[in-house]
Amino acid sequence: MPTVADIERLAGERTTDGKLPTFTSVGAYPLIYITHCAEVLCADCATDQVDNGNDYNFDPVIAVDVHWEGEDETCCDCGSAIPSAYGPVESEASE
Repeated sequence: MPTVADIERLAGERTTDGKLPTFTSVGAYPLIYITHCAEVLCADCATDQVDNGNDYNFDPVIAVDVHWEGEDETCCDCGSAIPSAYGPVESEASE
């Protein structure tokens, strides 16, 4: 199980207000935080979870990734939309 330090290392430096980053430091690509049960969290909710006992949570944050393309992801905690870096994928059928 990843520790708080592991998540911070994967996500990069915390912001000046102490939160996990919303975007990558290079390129400003949007980040999503993934829980053990494959739920998606925004940076604010991931920060709350990590700071308030990620190790004791039944569904801890275990990974962070760039949301490259596709429809917006929705934070499973607060419901906020997390846009992708390059937007929705166009269907091959429309070509």
